[in-house]
Amino acid sequence: MQQELSAYFPTLPWLRWAKALDALQPPLWVEGEDEPQVTLDQLALQQLLQRLACTEELAPLEMTIHTAASGLMARRLAKYACWAVLALAELEQQPAAYGGRVRELIFRLASGHPTEEDVLAAFGENIATLNSGAEPRPVELLPGSPAVMDRICRLRGAPGGPGSFARTPTPTQPARP
Repeated sequence: MQQELSAYFPTLPWLRWAKALDALQPPLWVEGEDEPQVTLDQLALQQLLQRLACTEELAPLEMTIHTAASGLMARRLAKYACWAVLALAELEQQPAAYGGRVRELIFRLASGHPTEEDVLAAFGENIATLNSGAEPRPVELLPGSPAVMDRICRLRGAPGGPGSFARTPTPTQPARP
């Protein structure tokens, strides 16, 4: 196991590996009789890698290790963000038709997030071509693009929407004698 992962931690001494395993005390799987191989289940391996990556002996890692689950979550969040950009057109048509929370949810999703883009890039994907077939999305339809952010700013200032403090006057009752 140490040999397989040593490319990620080339300067880490064996004692640090031993201390990390001792601290975690994960279940170890030993296979083979002539040359035994020690392995860990996926969760224990992730915990070990995270612990080793934080040691003082290492310089900060250049590459982040993403799991398949993080890739799935990034794809899902990116898909929601793309749908939110499409929903902006409905908000532009009827800005007062949606409640404040729905509007803010759409705004936040349509704003995009650099982490989802980083995780997608680690899997060789990008939001421009995700679930779009062969043709990439136009830049003005990408979550977080300047065009989308301008649309969100305009909608935030729309009459009746968030940022508008116009209230209908309430009648006052005359003072009692």
